[in-house]
Amino acid sequence: MTDYSNWKILKSELEEKQDEYTEVAAWCNENSEYHIEEQGEYYAVAVNAAPTENELKAQVRSVRDAYLQHYDFTQLPDAPFNEVEKAQYADYRQYLRDYTTLPSWWLQNPMTFEEWSAE
Repeated sequence: MTDYSNWKILKSELEEKQDEYTEVAAWCNENSEYHIEEQGEYYAVAVNAAPTENELKAQVRSVRDAYLQHYDFTQLPDAPFNEVEKAQYADYRQYLRDYTTLPSWWLQNPMTFEEWSAE
């Protein structure tokens, strides 16, 4: 695969090099660390900025919230689990609720139920 990390094109050449631009844009989409940006008279490939701490926290919270929502049904009175299984799901959900109190919690996603229950 071609490395386009140093690619740039004059804006005035964009129309005649539309296929190349499309190829570079597809490469950027596959390599999520890059994007195309306007730089004066050029369009150029640039490195995406590292996410801020608040952005990382929002991403991890989103994953945690999705896990919680996915297992909501396990606590319903008519959930198809015995008391031991229901208690295990309740413990996992508590782990998820407490996750954001751990030191540096935003640096990695919480464990999946499968990972958590294997510990």
